[in-house]
Amino acid sequence: MTGAEPLLEVRGVETVLRRAPGLRGRAPAPFALHDISFTVRRGETVALLGSNGAGKTTLLRLLAGVYRPRAGVVRVRGRRSPVIGFVTPFSPELTVSEHVRAYAVAMGVALDARGVLELAGLGAAARRPVRWLSTGEQARLAIAPGLLAPVDLFLLDEALAVCDPEFRAAAVALLERRVAEGAAVILAGQDLLSARLVCRRGLVLEEGRLLLDADLDAAVTTFTTRLRGGAVGSPPAASGSHPVIECVDAPPAYAESGLVIPLRCRLRALAGPFQLLVAIKRADGTVLYSSRAVFGAVPELDPTGGVSVELGIPAGSVPPGVYRVAVAVCDARGVPLTTREDAGLLRVAQGTTV
Repeated sequence: MTGAEPLLEVRGVETVLRRAPGLRGRAPAPFALHDISFTVRRGETVALLGSNGAGKTTLLRLLAGVYRPRAGVVRVRGRRSPVIGFVTPFSPELTVSEHVRAYAVAMGVALDARGVLELAGLGAAARRPVRWLSTGEQARLAIAPGLLAPVDLFLLDEALAVCDPEFRAAAVALLERRVAEGAAVILAGQDLLSARLVCRRGLVLEEGRLLLDADLDAAVTTFTTRLRGGAVGSPPAASGSHPVIECVDAPPAYAESGLVIPLRCRLRALAGPFQLLVAIKRADGTVLYSSRAVFGAVPELDPTGGVSVELGIPAGSVPPGVYRVAVAVCDARGVPLTTREDAGLLRVAQGTTV
């Protein structure tokens, strides 16, 4: 294998599956992938975007070897780690440590069990049966071994969307290190925050066909435009129909204070439930911390006609320095409505007192 050869080659892949039978005796509708072709090289990070039923999970399972294509070729030059689904695959009677060891045996890899437990935040629960874990803990246990497996290609299906911000930040940092070492990542789903944290390139699937293979910004634009029912390249809606991110206020903070830093975001022109995504970035764009908050209703307007919403980030999650605060407002489905990369500044100093 030469350095010019791609890590993953997908050529003319097609498959046909059948959904479960419908209600009232209706015949199950066939579902297909049609003539999918792309390549992924070492060091690449790819977001696989598409609406529900577009074929994202089916394609990942083909890449992982779970399914075989009806036509075409899938060639992987290296080891792969599929993280597809969040149910722990072994007996719930196993302890957490036993589960990690079983995963390593099943994958045929040498796995740092202590590192897995540390990443998953389950060091204190190592001897507990898996069935004793909370839903969030089980999700971290299902995801963490696949992230730490010594492989060349990571295949992740919505893996970061269900995680708490601390685990997501640790997982993103881990993937960045592995990509720098020559691994590649394919992250499937509709979680655009995670896609922007991890990926630089995007593939857009629609009804089992590859609609676009481009840089991430173009892929996100295409995906969100299709979700809204518009055609790619159609003019945007009137500016008054979109919320406005005015600013983010953050008090000075100290890295070792152990406190939560309140970020107060000022918004206007909100309508209906929304999600607020916040990322703390270095000047070069590296994301150090991210968080998501879901609001089931628009907060009460203040006398000026705007609203202020607050999120908190742990002071210890970012080292001393000055950082940009980027903000995105999404609708209830997670489709971005507006973003602002320079919404505010966060200043974190060394020490424990302000």
